[in-house]
Amino acid sequence: SVEPASATAPAELVFTLQTNNATSSIRLLTENGDTIYTTAFASPKDGGREWKVTAKLDEPYTGDVRVFLRDGVGKWSAGEITCKVDVR
Repeated sequence: SVEPASATAPAELVFTLQTNNATSSIRLLTENGDTIYTTAFASPKDGGREWKVTAKLDEPYTGDVRVFLRDGVGKWSAGEITCKVDVR
């Protein structure tokens, strides 16, 4: 999930994600593959991890944000999660 899903740039969005314990890092990308710069931290929850990922969008962006997960050996893979955002 993301809060707020709609905002005016510059905007700070907080994504909350659940992963397994093997996930060591999270990366957010736009539909065009551009990296969204973030800070993230994880806490143990329900046998996995709950991530709070804060993204600052200085420019308007409307569309899906794609989630990529890094495992313990450093391999990145596309997550099944996307979040729609509307930053005007």
